[in-house]
Order: sequence, then C-alpha cells, then structure tokens
Amino acid sequence: MRYIVTLFWSFVLGQVVGYIGGALTSGGYDFTLTTIISLVAGVVVILLGALELLEKKPHHIHKSQMRVGRSLILFMYFDNIISLSINFLEWKS
Repeated sequence: MRYIVTLFWSFVLGQVVGYIGGALTSGGYDFTLTTIISLVAGVVVILLGALELLEKKPHHIHKSQMRVGRSLILFMYFDNIISLSINFLEWKS
C-alpha cells in the first residue's frame, strides 16, 4: 500500500512541479512527459527506500513512518532536479 501512496504523491507533486516550473521558465507544460518523469522518480525513491541507503534511525519514530518521510523528501529532491533540467533544455532550444 505504501508503494501505491508513494506513486500517487509522486504523480501529484510531479504535476505541480512541472506546471509551475513550466510557467516560471516560460516553457510549455507537457502532461505526458511530466507523468513519466514523476513516476520514474517515484520508483527510484521506492527502490532507494527498499535498499535502505539512509540508515539513520531515530529511536522514537516507527520504521514505517521514517520510510514514508524519507521517500517524500527524496522524491521531491529528484523530481525538482529532473524538472529543472528538462525546463532548462527546453529553454535552450
């Protein structure tokens, strides 16, 4: 279930970032490309969470709560980088 939630929020947040990023750079908004990038970023976040690359575990937070928070932070980081690079490439051409 947490994978479905992660993919859902990656889709929603990706669309928001893609739309705002396109508006800020005077570029176009492509729903299909933004969806693909968002879902790929979501899968990357899920894989990183599954591999548990970030092993810092606070003692007062349950493990499942920590994974969800870490997944959202990683998704937002990767999605912003990808969206900005795509907008930059569209701006250059």
